[in-house]
Amino acid sequence: MGYDPTGKGIKKFLVKLFLSSHWDFYTYIVSEINYKHNQKSDADPITTTKGQVINDQKKDRIKSFDYGFASASKTSCEAIAVHNIKTFLGIDSTLSDTTRDFQDEGAMILGGFFGSNPYTIGKVLNLSMLNYRRVSLNEMNTQGYYIISFWNNGKIFEGLHTVAVYFDGNIYTTYNLKGDGKEYYDHPSTYAYGYICGYYIWRN
Repeated sequence: MGYDPTGKGIKKFLVKLFLSSHWDFYTYIVSEINYKHNQKSDADPITTTKGQVINDQKKDRIKSFDYGFASASKTSCEAIAVHNIKTFLGIDSTLSDTTRDFQDEGAMILGGFFGSNPYTIGKVLNLSMLNYRRVSLNEMNTQGYYIISFWNNGKIFEGLHTVAVYFDGNIYTTYNLKGDGKEYYDHPSTYAYGYICGYYIWRN
């Protein structure tokens, strides 16, 4: 039989309340620390993301940013996808602002170590007054911008990835698919066969 250090009844409830409230407090503090740190990276002309499409998550530029308790180069693909969509739609955006939105909306998974919950992306889009509707992989047939999330190689234990996609009516362009600075023009079905969820996004 396992030992539960939190005890039983009201004691257990109070200990869990204490732990959960302090986790929120620590997350808030880390969010503020990260924001100040990330703002410095966005103020640097070499590492700034202001108004720039991010395709290079794994490169040195994004390694200068933090996300939650982790490096943005490893776990910020959801924030990068939203930043890219905001940039495409003419919204003034930086990665420092967008990662802060994710942190403030409680979208991180385990303090950012496992990235963000893709089902909370809509909450972050609302902050920028962007319209969206959820779509399946087979519904990505309307011209415009999408954010889609999928399991890497279709396997849950290999983690998830999230990307921004533009469909011009003929060709799909995917941004930050491999984080290597390149754009990819394959149909999303060729890499997102572990599809989780997606958003069609537009601005009034």
